[in-house]
Amino acid sequence: MPTRSRRLMTFRVTTERNTSTQTDPLGQPTVEYTVINTNLPCYIWSEEERRNPFIPWNSNVSAAYERTKGIMPKGTDVKENDLLTLNTDRQGNTYMSGRYIIRGINPRHRDHLELYLERYDLR
Repeated sequence: MPTRSRRLMTFRVTTERNTSTQTDPLGQPTVEYTVINTNLPCYIWSEEERRNPFIPWNSNVSAAYERTKGIMPKGTDVKENDLLTLNTDRQGNTYMSGRYIIRGINPRHRDHLELYLERYDLR
């Protein structure tokens, strides 16, 4: 019987990794993403935080920011700075489309990896 966390993994994503070893004329590494895995099970959700921790409590400024997390099966080949492209859920419906970059991985869970994500765009 699948675990509860595995039953939650209704989304399917493609993972991409920067495989470039080149540098630009200024010496900065270039970005060239290559598809590593397709159709990986996962679940991604967004949590809204009401207060920015960098704004003092006594300030009259109100700020909100978004924290996006995800889970994947333990043993999945993902690393920090990999891209996740959300494709569909099990039925083929698009839920949270877009690209997310993995900013952190928490491997301490028994049956899944917890991912800390951030929206990624090519600006």
